[in-house]
Amino acid sequence: MGPLKLTTWGYWTELDEMAKNKVLPWELSSHLKALVNSHIHKTFAPRTTVEVIAQAKEYLSEGIELSYTAETLPYDVVVFIPDPGKNESHYQFLNLIPKCPEGKFQYLNEI
Repeated sequence: MGPLKLTTWGYWTELDEMAKNKVLPWELSSHLKALVNSHIHKTFAPRTTVEVIAQAKEYLSEGIELSYTAETLPYDVVVFIPDPGKNESHYQFLNLIPKCPEGKFQYLNEI
């Protein structure tokens, strides 16, 4: 299938069309609207559900290509899952990180 291709100026309509044409489930399409919006406007990623995470794994394993006016950038979709019982105020969310095929991201304490 390849990466999901979206534009920063038309992603809302593009995702609606994908859901309408059954390319993506409605729940994932709706969540991606909020996720792409939070990425573009640099705000907190929206809370997600186990169902959306499963759908993201199925449909977004090759990432997302997001076209800006002058360039198209590839992103991997990652998920934050809080440690159980650590802090009830934390929640699971998806996020977009730049795709770096030459390596991988690591926490500083892992290197």
